[in-house]
Amino acid sequence: MLKKTPNKVYDPFLKAGLGYKNPERLKKAIAAQPKMYDGEKLHSVNLKIDSPDSEKTIEDAKEIRFKLRNKMVQITYGKLNALYETFVPQQDFSMEQSYFSIPSTSTNGFESKAVTSIDITLLEDRQRRWMYNSQNSLREFDRIDVIPMSASLSKNLKEIKEELIVELQHQKEKMAFDVSWKSKLSTLKDENVLLKTQVDSVVKERENVKLEYQKLFNVIKATQTQHKKEINELIEHVNQKTYAYVDVPAQNQDLLITISEIENKLKTVDKGKNVNTKFDKSKAS
Repeated sequence: MLKKTPNKVYDPFLKAGLGYKNPERLKKAIAAQPKMYDGEKLHSVNLKIDSPDSEKTIEDAKEIRFKLRNKMVQITYGKLNALYETFVPQQDFSMEQSYFSIPSTSTNGFESKAVTSIDITLLEDRQRRWMYNSQNSLREFDRIDVIPMSASLSKNLKEIKEELIVELQHQKEKMAFDVSWKSKLSTLKDENVLLKTQVDSVVKERENVKLEYQKLFNVIKATQTQHKKEINELIEHVNQKTYAYVDVPAQNQDLLITISEIENKLKTVDKGKNVNTKFDKSKAS
């Protein structure tokens, strides 16, 4: 039965090949930029990626350039200078080279005193060998230094491009997220201002109630002092009345004694009047 061919980009065995050693980071990158990891849309001409230009993006680009500069293969200038010295053509032969380049023309063990001549074909062969060796040295230099450095730069540029695209998409989503949070923050600020106004009103009302209670307390305290003074005066008045009532029986007793004495005197006076009356009647008879 036919089914859709799985996308190799999502193969967990190829994650390291994409430059993401951390699988979680790859998941975030795929979620942030799914069309960059879709094999069918990756080669599309209409593929467009929005890259917001911000200070954070510029800082990330600078950081990526710094990483790329650190990953670049350093050129061994010693080898390069040695090659340059090798490439410099030799203008004149040394004494040893001139001596050994002269063909032997001696006879019977004696050296020839004739003027020697340099074979031009031999020099051309030397030049050809020198050019051939130089080309081989250049090929070796390209194979050992230039080609690996170019491959490393290409790989690093590809990784940096992918990281930059993911980072730009992340920055875009972050900016959208920041906009939503800014609106929420503005709403919270308005609510906070309203709540602060209500709290200030409640605090002011509490201060007013506190002042009213203080006034009532002062009035009650003054009234209590006045009532206490009046009660003390009333108690003193009652005590005075009580002392007065205690003195009344003694005064009544004195009054009774006085009345009794007056009655006795009146009785005595009446008796005296009766005796005198009797004497007067007897004289008249």
